[in-house]
Amino acid sequence: MFAIYKKQLQKTWYFWLIPILLIVALAFYMVLIWPEFEPIIQEFQSLLENPLYQALLGEGAIELGITSFEGLISMEMFIVCDIMFIGFILAFGTLIVAREADTGTLDIMLSYPIPRWKFLLQKLLAFITVTLAFPILTWLVTTLAASSYDITFNNEAFLISLFSRWVLYMTLTSIAILCSIIFMDSTKTIGSSGLILGGSFILERIGGLVRPASAETADILQGISLFHYLDGPTVMNNIMNNKGFPLGELLIIILIGVLALLISLVLFQKREFK
Repeated sequence: MFAIYKKQLQKTWYFWLIPILLIVALAFYMVLIWPEFEPIIQEFQSLLENPLYQALLGEGAIELGITSFEGLISMEMFIVCDIMFIGFILAFGTLIVAREADTGTLDIMLSYPIPRWKFLLQKLLAFITVTLAFPILTWLVTTLAASSYDITFNNEAFLISLFSRWVLYMTLTSIAILCSIIFMDSTKTIGSSGLILGGSFILERIGGLVRPASAETADILQGISLFHYLDGPTVMNNIMNNKGFPLGELLIIILIGVLALLISLVLFQKREFK
């Protein structure tokens, strides 16, 4: 029943796991440098007053500040995660179908004795399984390392922020898959999904840059940027300050992801291939 799922995991788990391990290594590195960094942390606080830094890091990271371990790890890690997962998602979105069409192996895919939508869904489930290592391993390694160095931090807020961002990444993956199904061409898939993901990332940063001059314009730009929702530092900051979890943002992101995935499954099942 899950033959495609198992085959996909066996073939690609190590390839998809490498970027995640790099993120885990970065989190571990943040723990290692914190004991030496903490005594001089105040000297770097003035950097956060720079509008360019504020735009790059986001409001949540700025509110957390850099004087706490939570602030440091959120500033350094989530921006790296966003950039790395953009490339990660573009690669998977291209490989899942479009590359098969380019290489002429799509006929082999379609010859499997299962509905097309199940074939596509099982490949996606394999990707979801591997990427779950991102929140789980990052949280586990950070928590264990921090404990060994007697660093106290809100690991519950950190875990929730990691899973929140992972949900966003899975929605972006559904959008990349939809582009792959629509165009059935690697170049067009990378171009279209790259425009959506990269454009959304840039809009979020531009919004932060223009906020000091025009909060209304910033709200519009960031409101249409998917990267503005379920922001890791913001989620962490809200939980640490008892402001609650942004459930509305979660529902919006899940709805977009499910809708994109359903359209992808229907199109892949219904369309005719030459």
